[in-house]
Amino acid sequence: GIGLTGATTTYTPLVMMTVFWSIGFHLWAGMSSAITLTLAKGQEGGKHLGRISSISAVATMTGLGLTLLLSSLLPRMGVAHLRLYQGSFGLGGLCILMAALLCSRLSSHAEGASRAPIIFRKEYGLFYLLTFLEGVRRQIFSIFASYVLIKHYHVPLERMLILQFINYILISLTAPTID
Repeated sequence: GIGLTGATTTYTPLVMMTVFWSIGFHLWAGMSSAITLTLAKGQEGGKHLGRISSISAVATMTGLGLTLLLSSLLPRMGVAHLRLYQGSFGLGGLCILMAALLCSRLSSHAEGASRAPIIFRKEYGLFYLLTFLEGVRRQIFSIFASYVLIKHYHVPLERMLILQFINYILISLTAPTID
């Protein structure tokens, strides 16, 4: 969905692709901790959650660094920035596809623990809905709040990227010891 977002040229397909990848993101955000804990050995679950949080922060810092670099280059590039914009979405989609393929190759059982299959039950529908809405709330706060600060309050994009970069540096350093 992210890879195709950059290729859309009209409003309706853009909304459809954004909703599609947003649903996938919210599902992953809710399940990633459970997958990490399932694959961890017994009492080491918290340590692994911290490590994964740290790795995620480093990956986000890499993306923010590239975005900061591109935001300084794009104004000077003129028309060529459209291809770069589309290519960045394509690259993001390719990275997510590669991550999905790697996840599909994970061990079918965690060492030392039994693995239960994912079960969807109708009576847990409210829980599923609330978990999804929690992801929506987080996305609105993290994405929409930044958008409002940049568009409405005219905070420079570079400043927002630097602040987020600092935030993720702190997360990458502290998450392994906090979780």
